[in-house]
Amino acid sequence: MPQDPFEVFVEEHNHGLAALEKMERGAESLRQHGYSAEALRLIREANEFIKTEVKAHNQKEEDALFPVLGPYMPSPSIIDVIVEEHRELLDKEEDLQSLLGSLLG
Repeated sequence: MPQDPFEVFVEEHNHGLAALEKMERGAESLRQHGYSAEALRLIREANEFIKTEVKAHNQKEEDALFPVLGPYMPSPSIIDVIVEEHRELLDKEEDLQSLLGSLLG
């Protein structure tokens, strides 16, 4: 039986938040203890999830959810804010990818 689409969005969102928490744990470890393979692993895994799964989730929101909700929102709306946050996250992910590439050769 198909799952409720809103439940899917919520579940995907929660997985994205978990990836960001993983990245924060890795970054905090680097700040407190310096380089470790484990900290870098956490950051790389989280970044990989963000650049694939979170990016796909954000695109589904923009393609399927926001057009349905948009007519019911005042202008400018929270949707505009969220779309801008999606763009900022993508930019930061690309910056991190570049930095990881430089660090890892």
